[in-house]
Amino acid sequence: MITPLHHGDSNFNAGLLTAHKLQPINTTITLSDANRIWDVIVVGAGPGGSVAARQLALLGSSVLLVDRASFPRSKVCGSCLNGNALATLDSLGLGHLIAANGAVPLRKFQLSVRKRTASLQIPTGVALSRIRLDVALVNAAIDAGAQFLPETNIVVEQNLTRNKKYRYVTARCGSGQSLLKARIVVAADGLGARRVDPKDPTRSQIIDRHSRVGAGVMLEKIHVPDWCKPGVVFMCCGKGGYVGLVVLEDGRLDVAAALDPMSLLSLETEKNQSRPGILATSIIVESGLPRIDNLVYAPWRGTTQLTRRPKQVADHRMFVIGDAAGYVEPFTGEGIAWALATGAAVAPLAHKASQQWQPAFVDYWCKSHAGLIGRRQRICRLMGQLLRHPGLVGLAVSAINIAPAIARPIFNQLNATTLDCTTNRRLPELA
Repeated sequence: MITPLHHGDSNFNAGLLTAHKLQPINTTITLSDANRIWDVIVVGAGPGGSVAARQLALLGSSVLLVDRASFPRSKVCGSCLNGNALATLDSLGLGHLIAANGAVPLRKFQLSVRKRTASLQIPTGVALSRIRLDVALVNAAIDAGAQFLPETNIVVEQNLTRNKKYRYVTARCGSGQSLLKARIVVAADGLGARRVDPKDPTRSQIIDRHSRVGAGVMLEKIHVPDWCKPGVVFMCCGKGGYVGLVVLEDGRLDVAAALDPMSLLSLETEKNQSRPGILATSIIVESGLPRIDNLVYAPWRGTTQLTRRPKQVADHRMFVIGDAAGYVEPFTGEGIAWALATGAAVAPLAHKASQQWQPAFVDYWCKSHAGLIGRRQRICRLMGQLLRHPGLVGLAVSAINIAPAIARPIFNQLNATTLDCTTNRRLPELA
């Protein structure tokens, strides 16, 4: 069984604070005080949402950053930041956060399938737990002037008959509820984001019928096998999906997998065993790497189906970014890179739109978003299809071992810096 993330579990969050010596991020505003008109409400405080909130605050917008979780919190994620992600952080003046949080430099990518292995040098990249990364980015948004409201469930209302000058958001925190108003909403609420109206074109409802589900777990340092060396991304491919492993800054092992749902359902389990753990262990062994016994009994957490997209990534006074704007099975850190890039790019547009809304902004963001990450997602989609065929992956591994240079264009493209509009001067004038 895949255990869902328990954002409101106080014991779980207390454990995170103790293990990582992190201070909890307190709310900067009460729900009652938040009941006013905001220039922008950002829903979701992951990397994309936090970066968007920070940049908007720096531009002078009044910003409310809202998340249903308390921070720090755990996420199912491969915890890799590729060259594109690092370049975006550097361009925003946030590059220092990587070293400050002890990120592990990544130097090698190792792909294993059917007891064959190929190794490639990674141009640049780091491993950094989402616990530390997300806390650092939320704090950066707060320092820039954004207000933060955690442990708050949000529903973005679709009913536009109230007042077309605003977008309405229903916020529920504890026993309290309030209807908030914003000139613009930036939706960064992740995979499977829900909107209240099924006619909402930004609702994530187009799901690839072959999509895999995500699953992840952290193994404590004492359970990390000797062959899992820091600085290496291990990728194991098998019949039931693929599994990535990377050692984090605190010595723990991040295990993230994209698994076939039917393969999961077909497994039989014994007491305290988890289906993701069984399938992931099987894939690792099938690839030729040693078995990791602790995975079978580890507390796995899961996601909904990975490959999905909304009908469109913008609507009246709303822009969608990050995973909520569409997701493809990642390869080496693309998910975080896409979130950071879209979070940075949407800020000047949302700031301008909050000052004077124009319907043309909807089409502009749809085209801009496609230009930012469309090609990269197509590459990942092709890679995801390849990883569904271990035989073809085996041939690719053999070819890479003979001529490693054939894989470099793919890595270079995925690590290439995103050219985006992160400042007002680059934003075209719309009639």
